[in-house]
Amino acid sequence: MLKQAVRQNLKDPDSAKFGSHTAFSYIQKGAKKIAVCGYVNAKNSYGGYSGEQAYIALKGGSDFAVAGPGKFYGAVCNDSYGIVP
Repeated sequence: MLKQAVRQNLKDPDSAKFGSHTAFSYIQKGAKKIAVCGYVNAKNSYGGYSGEQAYIALKGGSDFAVAGPGKFYGAVCNDSYGIVP
């Protein structure tokens, strides 16, 4: 489910190569939630791989909501959670 959700944010979903990631849980408004910080490398508009870019995925119910990939998310994954590409 997670990989499928991340692929929806990519220009070339079939080219996705997933790198390091970590999952963790947290409590929000009394409910247990799951989040994932990770990296994906995929082809850009020019057909070349753009290098590993970070994403953050939050699981709500049965689906993941994905933010990224992008440089901002790398700062969060690196600085807050120690996840590197």
